[in-house]
Amino acid sequence: MGTTGLDKKMQDKLRRVLQWNLLERFTRLGNKICVTLRWNLLERVARGVSDGDPTFQGSRDFLLRPIAKCCIAIGLTADVISLLGLFFATLATYAIYLKMPVFAIGLLGSSLALDGLDGVVARLMKQTTAKGEIVDVACDTLGTLLILIGLTGAGYISIGDTVSYALVLTLYTACSSGKGKILAGKYQSIGSRVAFAVYVILWLVIFACSGESIYLPAFRFGVLAIALVLLGNLGWDLIGSLMRLNSMRRDAQSERI
Repeated sequence: MGTTGLDKKMQDKLRRVLQWNLLERFTRLGNKICVTLRWNLLERVARGVSDGDPTFQGSRDFLLRPIAKCCIAIGLTADVISLLGLFFATLATYAIYLKMPVFAIGLLGSSLALDGLDGVVARLMKQTTAKGEIVDVACDTLGTLLILIGLTGAGYISIGDTVSYALVLTLYTACSSGKGKILAGKYQSIGSRVAFAVYVILWLVIFACSGESIYLPAFRFGVLAIALVLLGNLGWDLIGSLMRLNSMRRDAQSERI
């Protein structure tokens, strides 16, 4: 009797294994993970402070509409503006490397402004696409990585700091953008690039006004703090998803019983 029951369980298990091929099993797992996704603490704070608009889309549309119309009139598309933002970030990287903080502030500020402008142009031209969103996120992330390289070359942060922050930023941006697409319908990474760029600009102002040597430890500590915040929110996402997956599995087992 016991052997027959065991054989039946093995047959049921084998049937479930053979029911789905590898791609289908990954698809089912992906669907389950999508169901478990929630906004992490950083994203919740950003959405709460901005009344549900963490990228300040409404404010940017209001403030930058005249400039966006001028860009459209001269034939600039949203993707071109995103690439221009990356170009200015590259110039800012070189200015940081040469320890020219005044030029770096202007160039990095221009890059941030273009980052806010590309979405406004896309919406005015009714060309908001997944491809454009990915180009925007990719240019923003690459621009931040270039700034990190400039900071390392200038001696503001160590190579270890750069590698660590680059890995955390890339992973956070990929996860946050994918989650944004699932939960909000578009690829967007909340808080990672803008927070770091504004932080760097503020410290460049301090370096330009007061010199840099005595403030470098504080600057490095801030970079580490930003990386830890991003890493903590990644952990929040991972642990939360695993807990919800485990809860779903227990509920499924209870239903079968």
